[in-house]
Amino acid sequence: MTILNVASLLRQFLSTLGIKDIAKLPERINIKVLSDNKKHEITNNYTTLNLNIETLSPEQNKAFAEYISALKSSKEQNYIAMESKSYSVIEELYKINPDFKAIGKLANVLLPEDYGALEDAVYIKYLGEKSRFSEISERKKQIRYEYGERGNTITNLYTAGYFHGIFLPLYDELLKDHNNSDEFKLIFDRLIRDFPLAIFINTNMGLEEVKTTMKEKILKNQKYGIRKLHIHGINKQNCDNIKEAIRLLEDEKEIIFNKTVDEINNIILVKLEFDGAYQPPSSLQY
Repeated sequence: MTILNVASLLRQFLSTLGIKDIAKLPERINIKVLSDNKKHEITNNYTTLNLNIETLSPEQNKAFAEYISALKSSKEQNYIAMESKSYSVIEELYKINPDFKAIGKLANVLLPEDYGALEDAVYIKYLGEKSRFSEISERKKQIRYEYGERGNTITNLYTAGYFHGIFLPLYDELLKDHNNSDEFKLIFDRLIRDFPLAIFINTNMGLEEVKTTMKEKILKNQKYGIRKLHIHGINKQNCDNIKEAIRLLEDEKEIIFNKTVDEINNIILVKLEFDGAYQPPSSLQY
């Protein structure tokens, strides 16, 4: 496969998108397949190509497939496709479009790189449901390369169900009475940063389970020299259970900690700080 063939196929594909005047082909093209962008866009001197999979016609799909195939079989290094999602997964992405629509409300709220990682997380969850675990490993490597550890955290949160269980309800709660997207951005950023040292309380957990989960996590953190724990929950029941569990732990006096509690609109963010390793209460001496 020659450079001319690759370049010709690129021109052919771009022409199907209505892009006619291409004075100079790029040495490296970054292809991004998006699920909800309503336009095709080439920026930065034709180095970034954003595709909306919902609007690709059969002709465009065919031209794109031929171009990608040519790139992959070419021995030349001047034309390299850095694909965020390859053509081979486009049809699969159609199948999980409802999942993309569910997160779509966050498209204009999150940072572009955060939303990009979230879109990839939807596909990774799909791969997990299909037991295609070898592909997940490669996809997660790509997310870490493109979006860093923050993108990896977003992926883990989505695949663990936290977006449907915490973030989307949080967004709905904050925008229920007024458009408080700025507050959501601040809380979202905090939750992402807290995640490695955080627990999320859900409505399926009763008071005793909340208390036990918190205590076990504190003891585990102390064991490894970690001296803080973040606890997050949404809705009144979870907020009440978290506050009551903290009170019960304080009454036990087995673990001494300082607490910071922020609560707004039935959303609670708690930080517990504690010193040293856990020491069980001394037995009574007679």
